[in-house]
Amino acid sequence: MKNIREHRARRTAAAALLSLGVALGLATPPAQAVEGGTTIGSTWGTGMAQVWEMTPGGPAYRCSGSVVGPIKVLTAAHCFKPGVDYTDFYVLVGHTEKGKGHRIRVGNVNKHKDLAVASLTADVRRHSEVHHVALNTRIEPAHGEYAHVQGWGRTCLTCRGSLQLKQARVRVVDYGTDLAGGPAYRVFGSPKNGALREGDSGGPMLWNGRQVGVVSDDSGPNDAHHAHISLFDDSAERFLTDMHVPVNTAW
Repeated sequence: MKNIREHRARRTAAAALLSLGVALGLATPPAQAVEGGTTIGSTWGTGMAQVWEMTPGGPAYRCSGSVVGPIKVLTAAHCFKPGVDYTDFYVLVGHTEKGKGHRIRVGNVNKHKDLAVASLTADVRRHSEVHHVALNTRIEPAHGEYAHVQGWGRTCLTCRGSLQLKQARVRVVDYGTDLAGGPAYRVFGSPKNGALREGDSGGPMLWNGRQVGVVSDDSGPNDAHHAHISLFDDSAERFLTDMHVPVNTAW
């Protein structure tokens, strides 16, 4: 625990400098699918969530997410534009194919930096096919270690989003800031192991079987390999606890 707190102190100082770029309008674009990486076959039984919005033109896929509580989905705050009616949103849970799964309406959304907790109008536990993702705020990968990220984003910079859930293996290389100026991991992806793209926003970063972050942004067309993952610092842990998300415990 001591080492983790020391790491947090150092990365917070570095993030403070990087957040100046966000304040000056230099923020990078949101991450939106996995390019390369591994395709997860079409099946029931996942803790991933698809975030959709009902629009005048019909349903629109917005972001990836994870089922983190009986009525809670964790995703990215920038998936919900300012002024939107949260009740126009719903999630599809339990299936790995885009557009499939159990549909549950969103009742409300609370945000902290680029983290968002969507509170659902029904309990996911009534569907046995819906699994859940365990959050852990007390562990974090060191620089140089690998983690996994899942999402339904684009499969190249100009391609459409993937219909199948994909997984990327990314390497943690540094600390940075997310789209809202919050602390984040800076990760490196490759065409072989998978790189994050538009549509992956909100998806979980998993390390040692636990979720330790949320996809925030990629680095844009001039840097096809790096992305930022919002991490769980002390303030994020308090936010998640206040939102009644089970943290560092089973549910």
